[in-house]
Amino acid sequence: MASSDQKLTIQIAGNTVELERSLKDVSSAISASRREAGALKDELKFSPGNVELLTKRHQELTQAMELSKVKAEILREDLNKIDPQVDPKGFYKLSRQLNQAEADSRKFGRQLEVANAQLERAQSTAATFKFNTNNGIKEFRNDITGVEAAMASLGGQRSILTFNTAG
Repeated sequence: MASSDQKLTIQIAGNTVELERSLKDVSSAISASRREAGALKDELKFSPGNVELLTKRHQELTQAMELSKVKAEILREDLNKIDPQVDPKGFYKLSRQLNQAEADSRKFGRQLEVANAQLERAQSTAATFKFNTNNGIKEFRNDITGVEAAMASLGGQRSILTFNTAG
């Protein structure tokens, strides 16, 4: 039976790193991206059309999804090195971690699809301003009338605003 004291080392981007440390680093980066995306989601509740916040959330979700895929690949490579007959506990543990990493990646993917739709909707409406000349003038006239009424009730002079309401 394999000793649990042994540590497997893997090579990532030319650097030799212990598996547990590399997974911890990736997991902490995923958690940071998840927290930031959640905080941005909360901010978007107060400003749903804010393109800047939507873009930041999109970036955080993309990063979290990519990191989840990296974590799953690391776990998959390590799982392929373990013989389930020799180390069934280690195999089971890595299998669970791999399933969780893949589930996280899918979840981030779904959240990313929603964020994409929100971002596209915000970008398409951000540069569009529709002004209906018939209703728009009537609404503007009503707004001016409301401002005039408010000023009159506060003792303001009506002569400050002159707007021809004949139409």
